[in-house]
Amino acid sequence: MIEQQKEFISFLFAILKRNGMFNVNNVEDINLVILGYEAALISSPIAQKSIHQLLLGFRVFVNAKFETHQDFDWARVIRFNSGGDKPSLELFESLFTQFTNEYTVPYQG
Repeated sequence: MIEQQKEFISFLFAILKRNGMFNVNNVEDINLVILGYEAALISSPIAQKSIHQLLLGFRVFVNAKFETHQDFDWARVIRFNSGGDKPSLELFESLFTQFTNEYTVPYQG
């Protein structure tokens, strides 16, 4: 895993640990944080590409986990399979933890 990916993962878990402090209440909010993080990396193409690869891998992982048989956005799949705002964050955290534990090679898409 690349250093930028490790920093990004640590950042996300810090937000999940204190989600109220970051005003993140559901999976859509965490998705907005991620989109903003990616946009902020515009001046660093290498870092941006590594984060993008990580997120593509997470998208494939979530779609496979829920057997969607289509390519849906991970936030929509999580929202559909959760019972509300807090459960959507809990499901995201669970899936992202599983993914980061298994993720070793950047997704080649």
